Amino acid sequence: MSRWVLVVLLAWLVLVATAWVWMPPDAPPLCPFRRATGYPCPTCGSTRAAVAFLTGRPADALALNPFMSIAMVLTPLFIAWRFSLGRRWAGLSSRTCVRLIWLALVLLALNWGYLLWTNAAASAS
Repeated sequence: MSRWVLVVLLAWLVLVATAWVWMPPDAPPLCPFRRATGYPCPTCGSTRAAVAFLTGRPADALALNPFMSIAMVLTPLFIAWRFSLGRRWAGLSSRTCVRLIWLALVLLALNWGYLLWTNAAASAS
């Protein structure tokens, strides 16, 4: 495994652990987009989802932000899998990279729709 992959994984672990230690579960939103518009951004709830996941509440994490909760688990696994096979990122074809980017964008848009819907439902009640 290359050094940069270890650095990225370590940075990810440090960020998630920091959120787990310092952010209370009922903390107010920190997102500047949400503060300015009143609407959640596509990644709103990601930090709270990480805290919920790390404190043993995966259902709460999925409810807060499904895309980021799943990505938080799958991204390190995907990186480890790619490098365990001896493949590098450069080994991905440009077609595969484009497909992965489009898939991520579509999933992010669906996630944003979910967040807007749950925000509207919470505001209505």
